[in-house]
Amino acid sequence: AVEEGGNCDLVLFSKVSTRFSLDRVLPRLGSHVVAVWVSDECIHETTEVASPACAHMNSFWERTYLMMRGYCTRRICASRVKTSILQDPNVLDLHCEDF
Repeated sequence: AVEEGGNCDLVLFSKVSTRFSLDRVLPRLGSHVVAVWVSDECIHETTEVASPACAHMNSFWERTYLMMRGYCTRRICASRVKTSILQDPNVLDLHCEDF
């Protein structure tokens, strides 16, 4: 959904969205965002080692405030958080000035 002024308030991602990153959508988000993760295979993974796509998505969900402030039911996890506290764990900050 898009709020007035062009800001999004809903982000939907899944296993097939392997190029998804918060950094790509943060500039378009309003003050709060509802993030929804849809993936039967990744949420109910039965192998010891996650596939690369599921590892990317699991890292995104588990290492952000999304998991702490969200819930999961069957194939869907959802969370509503302040945009200001989100940081994508799959994108590393470049500190070029330190070198």
